[in-house]
Formats: sequence, structure tokens, C-alpha cells
Amino acid sequence: MPAAALALSPTHHDMLGRPVAGAILEEVAAEAARLAALGRPPRLVSMTIGDTAPVEVYVRNQRRAAETAGIGFSCLALPADVAQAQALAEIRRLNADDSVTGIILQRPVPPHLSVKSLQGAILPAKDVEGMHPASIGNIVYGNSSIGPCTALASVEMLRRTGLRLEGLEVVVIGHSEIVGKPIAFLLMAEGATVTVCHHMTRSVAMHSRRADAVFVAVGRPHLIGPDMIKPGAVVIDIGINQITDPQGRSRVVGDVDTDAVRGVAGWITPVPGGVGPVTVAMLMRNAVRAAGLNRPAAVAAAAAVDRVLVEGLDLEMSIGLHPWEMNALQPVRIDLEIDCERRPLGAEPVVCYERLSRRVRDLAAAGHVELVETLAERIAGLCLADPRVHRAAVSVRKTSAIPGTSAVGVKVIREKTEKAM
Repeated sequence: MPAAALALSPTHHDMLGRPVAGAILEEVAAEAARLAALGRPPRLVSMTIGDTAPVEVYVRNQRRAAETAGIGFSCLALPADVAQAQALAEIRRLNADDSVTGIILQRPVPPHLSVKSLQGAILPAKDVEGMHPASIGNIVYGNSSIGPCTALASVEMLRRTGLRLEGLEVVVIGHSEIVGKPIAFLLMAEGATVTVCHHMTRSVAMHSRRADAVFVAVGRPHLIGPDMIKPGAVVIDIGINQITDPQGRSRVVGDVDTDAVRGVAGWITPVPGGVGPVTVAMLMRNAVRAAGLNRPAAVAAAAAVDRVLVEGLDLEMSIGLHPWEMNALQPVRIDLEIDCERRPLGAEPVVCYERLSRRVRDLAAAGHVELVETLAERIAGLCLADPRVHRAAVSVRKTSAIPGTSAVGVKVIREKTEKAM
């Protein structure tokens, strides 16, 4: 078994996260000291928006781990009524600050804000949570230097058992973008044979019973029982659920019925105390790796472009070729991805979320449009009319709303030529 292997309880083979986290933080502290000696000390900024009570425990644990590893840590609190454009401006300010090597966007955010847009605005080189689309996409190509912390922590727990991952039969239950799917890609990169189960899987137990290792990240307390696990298998429980027991006491449990599964599994992560501490340690590992990537010149070049996302803009409009479509409103969903030159801090926004959404709505209400392609081209033209916008990706989907119509969608990407710019 490798160095800093899992601390197993004498009877139940619990995989305790704290010893693993401690070993990782020792390595992180050594790297943080090396970077500091080179004049590039790691520094994290935690951004909270609105009510901080739901995340206070997470922020406190992150701060404690950062202090242990010798990483700078500070908090930025924005009011609950902050506008999307203002929140994006704060992220851009942090992107441009050479002293900030990592940005943490705490969730949840108020419902009027687009968390995907905010997360997408963080430079990938400063995305220490590993949730930027580029960070998750890199995992597909085998680059996991910075990835989603929970996914990295879960795979690290399996690795620390000392089992050979090549050819290991693994089942991942849950297919979220930041946990289940990244776990699957990370394990496939290690040579494991991976099956992903989700809410439409017909028989989860049929798959899980043949697995050498089972990862569970669903958010349903005690979903997995002993009849669903192969004897001797590794069970990595990633779920966090708060329940009230028959005595009226509130406690945190995982997605696995731990007490029952302990009698079958060879290894199992308890909740709490399993994957959680390692997740925080992986955040710190990402932090020092990001600090190593962040060179002032590279950050300045990347920060020269702002990306504005408008996702899931739902409209009703007159669209279609047939006569009956001209007199009936149909639902249309629009997604936009706009790249524009970075504006000076404090300057009037070139393209802001609210203004862009309003202009697209006005365009859709202006009159009948025959083709979704026409609507997409008009929206792209509207975006590119701004002198500092140089790229627009527009997706338009019309769903079947009235008899005789069909669902259809199109995506166009338009860029200004150097002559036009």
C-alpha cells in the first residue's frame, strides 16, 4: 500500500479522509513555500453573494486549510441585490489582479444571478474550484492538473486504497457535470472500465453489484443498501444529506446506508469524515497549481477578453414558414456567448447581461420571423454591432408548440474580420 495510505478502522474498513487530507496539505505547504520564495505566493479570494449562512462552514474550513498550507485567503462579500453586471465586474477585477492566484465562487448565489455566467467569467488559470467549462473540458483530454475538487478527491480516495486502477470495474451513480461525469473521465484516463448510472438507468443494482468500486453522488439519503454492493468492493459515498432521526435529532448522512453496507464492502467512506476533508485539500492543491500557472503576462493576455453568457433566455414569438405559425406565439429558447474586448475597471459595460437580454427580447418581438436561422443571424448581428464585440455564438431552439409544427434548433458563430474591426 502506498505512502500516506488510508487509515482504516480496525473492524469496519472505514476510509477516513482526514489522514489523506493531512498528507496532501503537507505537500501543498511545501509547494506554496517554494512559490513564495520565487515571488509568486498563492492567494485565494472567496466571493460570497447575499446570505452567507449556508456557506459559513465551507468558508471556515477553506480558510483553516489555507492557513495550514501557508496560502493567503481573503473574503469578498457582495450584497444580495448586486446586479449581474456588477458581480461580473468584481470577477474581472480579480482576474486582472496579479496578487490573486485563485478565485472561489461560493454557492448558492441569489436566484436573479446566472451562476454559469459568473463561473464562466473566472479565468481558467484562476479557477481553483475546477468548475470552469475549460477546466472540465480539459479532463476529457487527460489534463487534470486543475479539476473539480470533489471529483478529484473521490478518485484520490480510491487511489489510496492501493488497488490497481487499470481494468478495475467501476460504477458511478450520478452524472452531474461537476462530480459524476468528471469522475468517469478521470477513471477512464487511469484505464478503469466505467459505467455511469443515472435517474433513467433501469436497474442501478444490476450494475453496482458487479463493480469493484462504486461512487455515489445523488443526494438521496441511504439510497445504496448492502444488496447493491459486491462483497469486498470499494464504496465512495459523496452524498451529503441532512435528515431528522426518530428522536427528532438532525444529522448528516450520505447516499449510502453506511452501517448496513459496512458488513459487505471492503472499504467505505463515512459521511461525514470521508470525502469532505479531502475535497478541501484538493482545493488547496488546485490553488498552488494555479499559482504556478499564473504568470502576470499570461493573465493579462487572457483577461483582455470578457466573455458574457446569456443562457436559457425563454421567449414567445411568431416564427415559422407556415401560415398558421404567423398567428400563434411559439416558445423559443436562446443561448448566447459573447466575446468582447476588456473594458477598463469602473467603465460603462460594453455588453452587460441585462442589457443584452433586453435587446434580444425586443428583437424577437419586432415582427414575424420565418426561419430560426434568420433569427440567430439577426441576434449575432445585433451583438457584433457593438464596436468592441468580436465574436458571437448564438443558439436558437424552437420547440413544438402548436399542431403542425416541429421542434428545430440552430447554432451560428460569427466573428469580425480584422478589416471589420
